[in-house]
Amino acid sequence: ANFDWRSNDFRLNQLNFVFENPLEHEKFNVGYRVDFLVGHDTPFFAANGLFDRFTGLDPTSGVGQEGIPSYRNVNRIGIDLPQFYVDFGIPNFLTRGGVDFRVGKFYTLMGREVYPAPDTDFYSRTWENVVGTPFTHTGILATVHATGNLDLVAGVVEGWDVFEDNNGR
Repeated sequence: ANFDWRSNDFRLNQLNFVFENPLEHEKFNVGYRVDFLVGHDTPFFAANGLFDRFTGLDPTSGVGQEGIPSYRNVNRIGIDLPQFYVDFGIPNFLTRGGVDFRVGKFYTLMGREVYPAPDTDFYSRTWENVVGTPFTHTGILATVHATGNLDLVAGVVEGWDVFEDNNGR
């Protein structure tokens, strides 16, 4: 399945609501962002442990993300919080540009296609994007603004599209 699955039907693909206060880099600052997503695309985004039992749950459909009990029925509208995080900006720490920390759930930095749909050139996605790239991560990112042209990003995350680990660690 892919985002343009059933493309000849009437669909509510994505309706995004964003509440944010962007980080300012000139002073110590706290920023935040919360994204609320509703639509037929949501079963593709829902992370393990957060709305996955509500969004697209169809226990009769076969094997899914958590095994047979949780296969996603992608033919229904779901809800998700694909991003909710807090940013902390510390200027002049380690470098003149400072360091930013992000804690929470956020879109992946991996891959060349981005989310949500309005932020990319084409609505359809490559097969690699659907099966070979995560949508979201939950964890902590540190961004060191090394120079005006170079940022170094490192983080620790829960896993690929995982909000709550179902493997008992």
